[in-house]
Amino acid sequence: MASSNWRQTSGLRTWVASFGGSAWTSSHNCSMCFAGTCQWSGLGHHCRGKSSCSQPSNAEGTTVSLALQDCGKSVVATGYPCRKCWHWTLSMLDHDRCGSISGSFGALLERFYSIEPLDRSKIGRSRGISRDGRIRMLEHIDGQPEMWRAIAHHPLNSLFSSQSWTEAVARTYGFKISVSMKGIQNDGKADGAILYCQLSDLRGERIVCGPFSDYCDPLVSDVGTWRELVAPLISLGFPITLRCLSNELPAIDKRFVKVSEAAWHGVDLARPELEIWDSFLAAARQNIRKARRSGVKVRASQELQDLHVFYEMHCHVRKSRYRLLPQPFAFFENLHASFAGNDQLTILLAEVDGSPVAASVFLECRGTLYYKFNASLERSLCPNDLLIWEGIRIGQRRGLKLLDFGASDLDQPGLLRFKRKFATVERRIFRLQFEPEGYLDRRASAVNKTLSSLTYWLTDPSVPDPITQAVGAELYGVFC
Repeated sequence: MASSNWRQTSGLRTWVASFGGSAWTSSHNCSMCFAGTCQWSGLGHHCRGKSSCSQPSNAEGTTVSLALQDCGKSVVATGYPCRKCWHWTLSMLDHDRCGSISGSFGALLERFYSIEPLDRSKIGRSRGISRDGRIRMLEHIDGQPEMWRAIAHHPLNSLFSSQSWTEAVARTYGFKISVSMKGIQNDGKADGAILYCQLSDLRGERIVCGPFSDYCDPLVSDVGTWRELVAPLISLGFPITLRCLSNELPAIDKRFVKVSEAAWHGVDLARPELEIWDSFLAAARQNIRKARRSGVKVRASQELQDLHVFYEMHCHVRKSRYRLLPQPFAFFENLHASFAGNDQLTILLAEVDGSPVAASVFLECRGTLYYKFNASLERSLCPNDLLIWEGIRIGQRRGLKLLDFGASDLDQPGLLRFKRKFATVERRIFRLQFEPEGYLDRRASAVNKTLSSLTYWLTDPSVPDPITQAVGAELYGVFC
């Protein structure tokens, strides 16, 4: 891929094509080499806005702030905030820029892309969403109701691209959710959108579309829109991870490689209750009857204290059965805040003589009931089968069309057998990854090994549960 070239010459401030890259014209000489026609490419040239540029000036003749110089970014004025320090940034050329467009995409910038400037009084938020059909890269979309309404209509929209789920994840882990979106039309609907997070932590720089989600399909319906929307993400120069259930367009993009897959199961709820019951495998019906004979009672709740009862079982199961750290309870609190008020979160507790033996958390979104979390201390009484049946009955009474069982790893045959007893459809979730040519970040492999060792030792039975939970709360965000 050709590198971007920033050319300082006399003339207007415009982007022009330059050997497959891009060029910037300015009326100011380079502050490092003082050449009136300085032209370069690549990140190593000191003229590219590094902190050693002692007197950088922008195309409007103003001086870069000392704070921005310390951040080591920005020499050319564009009016976009710096991703790192959030001072008003002066360059689109560095990969840390909000909305960087470089490389082979630079020549397309003026024609196709217009990165939305952010309001100085609301750093991290867009002033608005254009209706002219151009691509917008919007930073920090919290509190952007117009954006959420614009994508709500899309047929591929799901729980994992909903405002309630996305903002709960963002609040818990401190993620900044962004979107690459094609402009909103007169009917208030966007032509397409890709939700993503740009992460920078112990495991390096990366872009994740739908962090901590079973899947998060790009909301695009044709190849052209997909290529337009993913181009700005690719231009940032970091690995990109997608998990797709229904959208096949990323999978046929040769730049993305399938790195793994998981199973997905669903149950058609748009049928009479007796028909649903008869469609279960015999083992499921037998287990439901056994649970009832054994005195298992199911209680529905939306109370935070009952969510905590589930969480204690959840932590125990993850630690003792799978040797995994638990999510922080703050995540479940945020889900409760986002969904319970709208009657879209239901906790089903299976109890024997008033004591909980299993629990499931269901979330509702766009006519679908999501079987999102489950934990059980006692499996011989088959409480989980009864929880599924009662969840299905609740979904049907509410007029929902589908029960979404979520993702199941293919190396968990017991979980696959359990869901297949009820499911009417089985599909695959594909995990796809783009990696820039020649990209190497040694942090990822080194830190992954360390995190694996820490997880193993901190989930040892001898470690007190509160310690394991506290570590999970601190570290879980880096597992994304």
